[in-house]
Amino acid sequence: MNIKYTDLCSTDFEFTDIVAYHMKGKNNVEYNYENTPRTKNLVYLQIDGQRHYCLGNKHICTLNPGDVLFLPHGVKYRSYITGKNDFNTGTGISFNMVSSKGEPIFFDEEIRLFSIQNGSITAKRFKRILYSVMNPSENVLRLKGEMYSLLDDLFADKGKREDFDEYFRDIILVINLLETYPEKNLSVKELADMCHMSESSFLRKFKDYSGGIAPVKYRNNIRFMLAEELATSHLTINEIAERLGFYDGSHLCKMYKEAKGRTLKER
Repeated sequence: MNIKYTDLCSTDFEFTDIVAYHMKGKNNVEYNYENTPRTKNLVYLQIDGQRHYCLGNKHICTLNPGDVLFLPHGVKYRSYITGKNDFNTGTGISFNMVSSKGEPIFFDEEIRLFSIQNGSITAKRFKRILYSVMNPSENVLRLKGEMYSLLDDLFADKGKREDFDEYFRDIILVINLLETYPEKNLSVKELADMCHMSESSFLRKFKDYSGGIAPVKYRNNIRFMLAEELATSHLTINEIAERLGFYDGSHLCKMYKEAKGRTLKER
């Protein structure tokens, strides 16, 4: 089944064979796929340095930090690295796709270049996908969710996204705050004041964004996700609770079980 990039967001598909890795490469090292084309799709985020892509003697593009390149299955190319630093870094995610009927999906088009801001939600998705692939028993659903969201970030209709962004422009400060600093215990009134809105107007707009979830629950869902990740670290339950803004470990465990129906150990 062949599709165009513009058809992706209206196609029912699933991911298979997802692999993610953090790449480091020395200057002047070449990767050649001209004789043996790619057997998977690849989406690659350039973090440091520059990476150049060519087809034969034709220069296709140069990746700088914050650039994302989508290389479809079957594309032929070669790439090489330059820069002042000894190492060049980036994150790559390779995968295949199948339709709801199990039919392999391929793209009719060649590579696509995107530019994103460092620290943006798209860049964070690369980190989350990399973590989920490296810890496959943690949350398979999260991995697939981040993969769908990543491709939506890259291929969704920009006009519709701009309408979405404009509608929620007056609460984006609070959304970013809750997602970046979920440990902060802020009341609905404090959040509404930040947006210069009444509590009722703020709650109505926020629930439009979150699908009906109130700010406190939205924040706690982020805390629970982080708690699951930190539970695999060397931190104690009390240290995790303190880091995430709970009173203590008992409070975290109680809230988590009420929300999830299981304990952190049972996840």
